[in-house]
Amino acid sequence: MRLQLTNFKIKYTMTRETSIAAYHAVEESGLVSRMRLVVLKILAEHGPLTANELRRYGNPEINSGIYTTRFSELRRMGLIYELEQRPCEITGVNAISWELTGNTVAKKLTKEPSAKERKEEIIEDVIALGERLPMTYKGDLRKIYHKLKDL
Repeated sequence: MRLQLTNFKIKYTMTRETSIAAYHAVEESGLVSRMRLVVLKILAEHGPLTANELRRYGNPEINSGIYTTRFSELRRMGLIYELEQRPCEITGVNAISWELTGNTVAKKLTKEPSAKERKEEIIEDVIALGERLPMTYKGDLRKIYHKLKDL
């Protein structure tokens, strides 16, 4: 039993060292904002963590929602992932714990389209569909088109 615990400790230590090395590579790239780097550094040193657990190592004055937003951005950048859902050590409520992926290059974040842009895209899809459908369906499609325009 002691041997298994030792193997786990070695594996865990190597994982943390890999995470810290990945953090330094991302930091040196200069492509990640200061607040995102704060989150990455704390995860590298203490992870995996929930948003509330991360506040313990960061600035407790910062709302955990700020960290949650950074988690979402860092996930889209390919730098962290959702490890598991477990009871948070701070709140006791089930929460997502986050961990570094080990990637050293961040994907560029693309701007999410606004609701208006998404609506226009859907309307364009409806128009394109209307051009391909037989006449028997175009009346129903026109109703959908006008409902969308009225949103």
